[in-house]
Order: sequence, then structure tokens, then C-alpha cells
Amino acid sequence: MAKPFTEALLEELARTGISMRQACVSAGVSYDAFKKVSAGRTKSANVDDAVKVAHALGKTVEELTGDTFNEDREALAALWRGLTQAEREILQAAARGRVAEDQEED
Repeated sequence: MAKPFTEALLEELARTGISMRQACVSAGVSYDAFKKVSAGRTKSANVDDAVKVAHALGKTVEELTGDTFNEDREALAALWRGLTQAEREILQAAARGRVAEDQEED
């Protein structure tokens, strides 16, 4: 399960011993903005700035937060490509049936 960016950032800073100021300066983003985020005075970081700070720490945002969505999607796509057309149709029908069952339960 992916962690919220702020939580993951603070953990990475603690793990590496890098200060928030150092990470922000290295990334070229506002230290004051990230200080507000880490103190809970602002709900979230600007996405572009979050990407820059993650890269300054040598990671992607996904690596920092533990988000595996892209990896999962690539693995599923590889499996899908290995199926025959008939197998794909069976899988799609089963998925549609599952969605219909879930909707009936709601």
C-alpha cells in the first residue's frame, strides 16, 4: 500500500539524514512550502515540486511512496499479451460478470 507523499518524504529524510532544507535546495523548490506541508499547515505538496524533491533524493515519487501501480499494470499487460483471443474473451466476460455481481450487492 502506498504511503502519503509527506509521510514517505519525512521517513526518507530521517533514513538518509538529509534535512528538508537540503532536499528542497537540491531540488530547487521552496523550503517554506514543504515546511508547511510537513507541519500539516498545508494539505499536500505541489506535484511538480514533489517530483523534483523525490528526484533530488534519487527516487521517483512512486518509489518514495511505495506505489506499485505502474509495475502491476506492466505485469498485467505482459500476461494479457500472452493470452489467445479466446482466453482474453473468457477473462473479459468473467470480469464483466464480477462487476455486475458487485453492483447488485450495492
